[in-house]
Amino acid sequence: MENVTTVCSNKTGTLTQNKMTVVEGNLSSLPFDSADGAKTWKSEARPEIFDLVVEGIAVNSFAFEDKDEKGNLAFIGSKTESALLSFIKSLGASYRNIRADVKLTRMYPFSSLKKTMSCIVKSSQGKEPYRLYVKGASEIVMHSCTHYIGSEGQTMTLDDNARAKFDHIIGQYADKALLTIALSYRDVSSSEYKKYNGEKTPDAKMICLGIVGIQDPLRPGVVDSVHEFAKAGVTVRMITGENIQTARAIAKNAGILTTGGLAMTGPEFRALSKEDQTDAVKRLQVLARSSPTDKTIVVRRLQELGEVVAVTGDGTNDGPALKMADVGFSMGITGTEVAKEASAIVLMDDNFSGILNSLMRGRAVNDSVRKFLQFRLAVTLSTVVLLFISAIDSGDNKSALFGDVIFWAISVMYTLAIHAFATEPPSFRLPTSKTAPLINFNMWKMIIGKVIFQIILNFALLRYGAKLFHLESPDGTITPEHLLTLHTMIFNKFVFLQVFNELNCRRIDECD
Repeated sequence: MENVTTVCSNKTGTLTQNKMTVVEGNLSSLPFDSADGAKTWKSEARPEIFDLVVEGIAVNSFAFEDKDEKGNLAFIGSKTESALLSFIKSLGASYRNIRADVKLTRMYPFSSLKKTMSCIVKSSQGKEPYRLYVKGASEIVMHSCTHYIGSEGQTMTLDDNARAKFDHIIGQYADKALLTIALSYRDVSSSEYKKYNGEKTPDAKMICLGIVGIQDPLRPGVVDSVHEFAKAGVTVRMITGENIQTARAIAKNAGILTTGGLAMTGPEFRALSKEDQTDAVKRLQVLARSSPTDKTIVVRRLQELGEVVAVTGDGTNDGPALKMADVGFSMGITGTEVAKEASAIVLMDDNFSGILNSLMRGRAVNDSVRKFLQFRLAVTLSTVVLLFISAIDSGDNKSALFGDVIFWAISVMYTLAIHAFATEPPSFRLPTSKTAPLINFNMWKMIIGKVIFQIILNFALLRYGAKLFHLESPDGTITPEHLLTLHTMIFNKFVFLQVFNELNCRRIDECD
């Protein structure tokens, strides 16, 4: 983790708070831009259209209301669905009563591939016995629509001018970093209903009810975390299923999309050749409307460029990308068991800042090990040389330092050094290569230089210390007491040299 060079992150729940609220909308060609505005819309809309919108939201959903861990009532399930249910609740509708009154016959759950969710119910008010509701990514649902509901409740043809109007609305919401959801419906005959199977979603010739904009604020600290990643030499890339305009706006707000960065959609990226994908991924900062396959391709192309890649994922389909990445992060709250098994690290709070903490703590551990190795090798080599040569140089084959004293001193120094380096704060250095040696060239220069310096200093004191400190007798001999004093001085100097050695080891000079 310490040498990760790029992070491919989800948006929802990782960069954002996953607390979604409907803040704007345009339903039955009547706009609103606040909670009070939604109540005004209810009073202005035709009652039958209001019932259509509310019923479509209530039945085309798996979310439900229950008590949370604190005992408070809250919607449980998809945050997007919860936001929509909370929206109709604020308008005085009860999803429970609607679900109890309406018979659901078919359900097509949301998937990251089709970006829509559909259901079919028995209808007693429509022209046909069945009614189909579809909601999902705005541009995908709008592509399936051929008509829309006007301000007077009339069904109107979705011509080029009308499509341009809806595209403008979607663009406005997306530029405000809002998730855009389109709501649609149509009546289904009995003969057509019998042709539907349980796999392919029946989403053709739909009637658009309108668009809602859902706000999902950025997590506190995300902007600072992205800035800290940049200081640490790590590029953050956002891979999301959102609309390209929404994704671009959120990425700009988070500081991910910068000048010269590339934002594109998953289908556009997949359509490129391998060489063009490799060129594009160098500048890629936002990939919108992406599928799990797109995430896997991005990871593979980055690794081919020599990048060390970290990936976040929460769904079952994210498993291959999490496995392929050098470091996989799964979501502890929203993540599936498959994603958690495929990942190396589980973010218990789904918080993007946790990735930064992992990076910096990983670097702190890596750097601490390297600092201690540099310290220990210098101590060990200088000690061995000092003991060996001083024993050879002495007349009685005794070293300048006693073995038990050296053992005690080194044991104490190693213990203190381990604790000292383990508490060093993380550094914002640039990441090193996966193939970089644990002890680089500059570290070897430091080790060898310090060993040579210590050997010269110790042997200078051993050879000339008695004369320098007037420990010799007039005849040039040295008494055992004075020799012990000299050895004590050498020992103290040896210890102080290791203290300064430890201070020097607090910094590691990197080399290319």
